[in-house]
Amino acid sequence: MKKRLLPPAAGAALAMGIVTGLPAVANAVPAPTAVQEAPAPLAKEWPKDCSYGKFKDIFKGEGTEAYCKSGGGKFKALVLCKPWSGGPIVNREAPVWQTVGNGKHSYVYCPPNTVYSSSGIMTKAG
Repeated sequence: MKKRLLPPAAGAALAMGIVTGLPAVANAVPAPTAVQEAPAPLAKEWPKDCSYGKFKDIFKGEGTEAYCKSGGGKFKALVLCKPWSGGPIVNREAPVWQTVGNGKHSYVYCPPNTVYSSSGIMTKAG
């Protein structure tokens, strides 16, 4: 049994071209005149010049205030609190990310029946 390399119609057309002496027709795509490179992805910028520390509010109690002055991205305050009755440290983070450059600070407070232990800040590139 023989293997066919071309479909019968293609083989017949090729044979007709060879027999009749007609030139073969090819649809070629023209070569590009200049190499076009894809643009590099933009690097995401991180917050810079950040500060954070203990903050006390008359109504909300002790917690953390955080702020970033430059760069890009977002940030939020973190606080660790010790329960009055002992037990594991409570870790809280501000519910909303603040955008660098919007002039807003980030705040988070210890829950009731706990006392402030330490502060932190969480950042992400934007």
